[in-house]
Amino acid sequence: TNGIDNGGYSFATLIEREDFEPATTRQAYDDCARYLSDVYREIFSVLRSEFDYVITVSDHGEHLGEDGMWGHNFGVAPPLTNIPLHVAGEREVAIGDAPVSLLDVHATILDLAGCNTNTRGKSLFKPRRDETEERRLVEYHGICNDPTYERLRKAGVDEETVRAYDSRYCGIALPGNYYGFETPDGFKEFGKTDRNATDELAVLKEDAAMMSVDNMAGYSEEMTSQLEALGYV
Repeated sequence: TNGIDNGGYSFATLIEREDFEPATTRQAYDDCARYLSDVYREIFSVLRSEFDYVITVSDHGEHLGEDGMWGHNFGVAPPLTNIPLHVAGEREVAIGDAPVSLLDVHATILDLAGCNTNTRGKSLFKPRRDETEERRLVEYHGICNDPTYERLRKAGVDEETVRAYDSRYCGIALPGNYYGFETPDGFKEFGKTDRNATDELAVLKEDAAMMSVDNMAGYSEEMTSQLEALGYV
C-alpha cells in the first residue's frame, strides 16, 4: 500500500506503489470481512454447542485511508485500537462504559478457568471500583522483525523515517469513549475527559512491565520458528 503526505512518507504507508487503488482496497477489505462473518457464523454455532463461553475478539483494526494511512503496521490510532469484542455465555459482562483491552480478555479466561495468576488485565465479569481500574494502556513497540526493516530500506525509505517508525508509541482509553494517543507529531485526542490523560498515561507507561521474549529456553524449536516468522522474537 502507499500514501504520501506533505512531509514525505506517511508512517503507516511507507512504500509507494503506482498500481495502488484505494477504492479497490476498501472493497476487498469489506468483502473479506463479510465472507469471514458468514463463515464464523457457522463456527460460532458449533462452539456454542460445545463450550460454556465463546469470546470473539479482533487482534487489531486497520487503516483504510484515515489521515492518509493504510494498513496496521504502525502506531495506536483509533482505527487500529478500536476493535470488536463479544462474550457469549451464561454470565453477563460488568464493564459499563469502562474501556477494555486484550489483557482483560486474558484475565477473563483465567477467571472462567478458575486460575489465579498475576495479570495486568481484569476479568470482564468483575465490576470496576475506582478510576485506576477504568483506564487502559495501548502499546506499540516499533518494528518487530528484520524483514520489515529490509522491506522499508529497499523501498528507499530514509533512515530518519524508519527510526520514527521503530519508536514506542502509547495511548490511553478512559470511560466515556475518550482516547488519547502519542504520534510523531505529538499527543492526539478523541472525545473529552475531565481527567489529566497525559499524566495518567505516564503512570500507566511507568507501571507497565516490559517483558522480553529473547530467552526462548523451554520452547520447542518449532514454536520458536513460528514466533520468529510472526516477528515476535
